[in-house]
Amino acid sequence: MSDKIGRFKNAHLRFTPPGLMRHVAVRRIAASDLDFPGVEFKIASSEAEMAAAFELLKESYVRRGIAREGQMRLQIISLLPTTTTFIAKSGDEVIGTISLIEDSDLGLPMEKVHPAEAVAISKRPVSRVLSRAA
Repeated sequence: MSDKIGRFKNAHLRFTPPGLMRHVAVRRIAASDLDFPGVEFKIASSEAEMAAAFELLKESYVRRGIAREGQMRLQIISLLPTTTTFIAKSGDEVIGTISLIEDSDLGLPMEKVHPAEAVAISKRPVSRVLSRAA
């Protein structure tokens, strides 16, 4: 029964323009009721905030052995207008980051790392993918 409700609830998504879906997704994330005293959640809006977000990402890659110290791993997809970088700030310090990457002609980063899973997901109707992610 819940599968039918999910399909009905998400049926309109296949007809929704990608730009509108992005706008709604960004607004929902920005309007969430996360409450962490002293922490601000926002979209990175300055060069300094973007640089701090990429520095956190680099430090994470170095800790995991994906990159060497002093090596920046920046992908062009991170700079596209279809990518939104969210940050968590404590005072002036960026303490967390996550990016929302819209699919484009360049594809998604996960397609290089998990190609079989990306193909399997892309063959499912949009409503099924969204209901599973919720």
